Amino acid sequence: MEAVNGWSPQQVDDWMRGLDDSLQQYIPSFQQQQVDGEKLLRMTHQELLSLGVVRVGHQELVLEAVDLLCSLNYGVEADSLKILVGTMRTAHHNLSSAVMQRRKNPEYQNKNSHQPSNEFLSAVVDLIAAAKSLLAWLDR
Repeated sequence: MEAVNGWSPQQVDDWMRGLDDSLQQYIPSFQQQQVDGEKLLRMTHQELLSLGVVRVGHQELVLEAVDLLCSLNYGVEADSLKILVGTMRTAHHNLSSAVMQRRKNPEYQNKNSHQPSNEFLSAVVDLIAAAKSLLAWLDR
């Protein structure tokens, strides 16, 4: 996915079409003002007013969507596939180590004690987080 700050006005229009139906009425104004990705990422309440977005609820919807784009834009610039795969490998290795430690623990053999350790649970959470980041990057 191209970084949002490099979007053309047409790409901003396409993005607007994916927002709530109540915001579709503002697309012509965004087109007329040639709002590009750079302008969109720096959008304020005052600029939305100048674009004809006078309802506070509509302003909040647009600004919330822009905040999500800012996060995504930062992620596109900061994340690379190599880093995400490395994080995934590390999380996999940590989980494998936690599983091996759990199997070696004599309490694991006791059928009454199946409570996983905090280290094991943390490794599972880390692996899930790494997988989510990688899938989000791939989905872009």
